[in-house]
Amino acid sequence: MSSLRSLAKAGVGFLDRMAAPLAGPPPSPSKALPCVFLIGGPRSGSTLVCQSMIVCRRFAYMNNLVSRFPQSGAAIAAFTMVGRWPRPQVFKSDYGDTDGLAGPSEGGDFWDRIFPWESHHSVDPEDFPDDLAEELRRMVHRLSTEYGAPFLAKNLWNSIRLNAINKALPNSIFVVLKRNPVLMAQSLLEGRRKKIGDSRELWSIRPRQMLNHLGESPIRQTAYQLAYTYQAIERAREELGSHRFFDLPYDGFCADPQSWLERIDAFLVANGVSVNKLKTIEEPFSATTTLRLSPNDIEELETVFKEAWPGGYSPMEIDR
Repeated sequence: MSSLRSLAKAGVGFLDRMAAPLAGPPPSPSKALPCVFLIGGPRSGSTLVCQSMIVCRRFAYMNNLVSRFPQSGAAIAAFTMVGRWPRPQVFKSDYGDTDGLAGPSEGGDFWDRIFPWESHHSVDPEDFPDDLAEELRRMVHRLSTEYGAPFLAKNLWNSIRLNAINKALPNSIFVVLKRNPVLMAQSLLEGRRKKIGDSRELWSIRPRQMLNHLGESPIRQTAYQLAYTYQAIERAREELGSHRFFDLPYDGFCADPQSWLERIDAFLVANGVSVNKLKTIEEPFSATTTLRLSPNDIEELETVFKEAWPGGYSPMEIDR
């Protein structure tokens, strides 16, 4: 089975390289395109929010088919006319992965192409080449054209390269997912154990400062990953303008998604972005609030949060 997967992946890679020239040059007005980025820490509820936004509003987005072609995705989107596809009406995922070719994708291979990395995912504007900025604009323009709607992106690694994104797409605005840090850490640790076991290698988002924490315990690494991610977001908020950032509490969204979608609408309008409404969400979502970590693990997490969380950290009320 693994050999068949490898063969299929190689075949897709060959098609991707062959189709790449068909994307064409980026259009000159593309910098003015409105773009909405969902950002925040891993396990902050971003996939559920993304699914809700594309079900209930007309957004352009990268789906699971286009994301398989990181070099030629713009051409694939045009050839397959993705904007005419039925939108997925489901709200389930597995660590950011969704079902079906039309499901929203994090587009990991595409973002790795735009922001190549070795030891960390942080990118400064001066380290973002013009040709890759143009490639990003080309993809955004193509998807926006196909859907006839503003572009919505959800890849949380972008949380630590917002100033570089601003270089390519200066009209971007940002929805920041907020959730209890201990619950985010708990879910991130469970995913880490599932993917890499007890290894002390870094997993998931890698802010530049994580190079100072190689070999530390998974608990401390996870806490620093989250703290440094939100530090980066707060620095970008100060530098790019707070009016471009909207804080979305995950628990509040789950309790009343329709109300929060309408607040996001108002934020978009205030920033010159108009989105067509498609449907409403009548029922709340369930949100995990139960801690499964040991008291020692919680104490270790909170020790780091008290040291590094931007704006200070205070324990939130959760079901212990």
